[in-house]
Amino acid sequence: RIYSVFQALFKANLAVKLNGLSRSEWVGMLRFRQSANDLNKRLDFGTTKELKRKIILTLIELGYVAMRNPDKPTSAKQAYKLADEGNSLFNS
Repeated sequence: RIYSVFQALFKANLAVKLNGLSRSEWVGMLRFRQSANDLNKRLDFGTTKELKRKIILTLIELGYVAMRNPDKPTSAKQAYKLADEGNSLFNS
């Protein structure tokens, strides 16, 4: 399972460190609901659209991250958090 998370991060051409934050710090941010804009401000990834396309959507597909409003994926109020699979992965 850990390999899948690293695979998602490397798929987006990122190292284990994301703009000075460790992987565990980055995942820690997702323990609480965060908007893509809030995550991008913290990570300084570039555009929020790229962050969502390269990182967030990949982690959603893997089941590690969940949307607050899955019925409205483009909602301005959309937020993301660790899914149960993500929580169990990092609590083991």
